[in-house]
Amino acid sequence: MKFVLLILLAVGDFSVFLLFVIFGKSEHDITLSQSYIRTVIPFSIAWFTISPLLGAYRFSTIYKFRKSIFKIPIIWIMSGIVAIIIRSFILDRSIVISFVIVSILVQGILLIGWRFIFILITKIFKHNLE
Repeated sequence: MKFVLLILLAVGDFSVFLLFVIFGKSEHDITLSQSYIRTVIPFSIAWFTISPLLGAYRFSTIYKFRKSIFKIPIIWIMSGIVAIIIRSFILDRSIVISFVIVSILVQGILLIGWRFIFILITKIFKHNLE
């Protein structure tokens, strides 16, 4: 059951990147496929490479809000910076500070919000998950 919860958590994390693209598409005149390449791919690569190494998927992090609220933002900022660098290489463009601020801030808030919801749900249904 714990493996299923980890998969659900990862799918939710990935959904954060997709949601950011959907928000961004409504603000900018680019196609969804361009958005996936420009945003979802670099942020997913960075997050799913770095975050497990830094403990974002450890049970002690994903089930405890107090630990998660401090750890996830730090991991996210580190992953986000790497994602921005990956993105600049993919697009062969310089880094735009306004995008850095908006992308790290908005996706960070969405990621922390999703993780908070995940923790609440697992606490409510804890007896059914064991």
